[in-house]
Amino acid sequence: MTKRRRSCPKGSDSLQNFLSWAGSYKSVSRWFSRYNFEEMLDENDGLVQLPGFLPKHVAEGALEIVQQVPEVQWNATNADDDVTRNNIAHGFLSTKDPSAAPGLEQLLRLFLVLMPEELHTFSVARYTQGHHINSHDDRAYTDVQMEDGSIVQCSRTIAVIYYLTKNWKAEYGGLLRDCETDKVYIPEFNTAIAFRVPRYHEVTRMNTNQPRFSVFGWFLQPGQLYELFEGNDARAQSAGHHEPQAGSEAVARHTGCHLSDEEPINFSSSHPAASLGKRQRKVVSASANSPHALSTLLASKKVLDRRERLSRLKAV
Repeated sequence: MTKRRRSCPKGSDSLQNFLSWAGSYKSVSRWFSRYNFEEMLDENDGLVQLPGFLPKHVAEGALEIVQQVPEVQWNATNADDDVTRNNIAHGFLSTKDPSAAPGLEQLLRLFLVLMPEELHTFSVARYTQGHHINSHDDRAYTDVQMEDGSIVQCSRTIAVIYYLTKNWKAEYGGLLRDCETDKVYIPEFNTAIAFRVPRYHEVTRMNTNQPRFSVFGWFLQPGQLYELFEGNDARAQSAGHHEPQAGSEAVARHTGCHLSDEEPINFSSSHPAASLGKRQRKVVSASANSPHALSTLLASKKVLDRRERLSRLKAV
């Protein structure tokens, strides 16, 4: 009996190489087995830089994918400082639509394999002239709708940024500054940076129209794992870069978010990792405590014991 080949989008050799590698769960899981984020973060004071994050030929394909996202698919995310809505000044372009470019679905799905037991949400970003994000710590509560219809409030626990721009220079701006150590990271092609949330950081203002591409997102855990700040408290914390005092009031505002009508990304039923896609969920709201909260996000989860985990989540 002749086996039918799975069809994939036509494109350059780089794109085809990416799709071939990303379509092999065995190859992807074997590569990502080298990354134990929990251990790495514990050993590096909560922040780790990972050069050569993907195989070089895969990274080349990933760059081509984000470069092919049409202008109309990039969503502007921007705001000025506004303590009444917990906004900090920021501006950049992003999309999480898996159909925005050939291969984008597969690129975003790769990050599920990094920590398959955790919920996660990832998007791609493009920064150009003037784009930036002022100091913030990524704290946010995210409401995740489970397959039984229940809503579970989750907290961001680990942030990941994966850089996909070549030959970047410090004078271009768009640098990541870790406010905890005052160390500045110049975006390097095929390099990822992961850190625990909360951690104060900023993206410096862009001084060039040359686009800076990246994949960014978070891993999530059920529950309110930290306090959120409101109004002047948020501004004071951002300026001081310190943890909340016990007993301080913190109210999460949910604004600017909506339930997207897009379908969740899923592994095809014939894929060895098809079970990973069965637990894909949509984020139905998110806290305005972070600049990224204005985007509707996708969350994914792999559950080893479905009944046990569902029962546990219902009790949250």
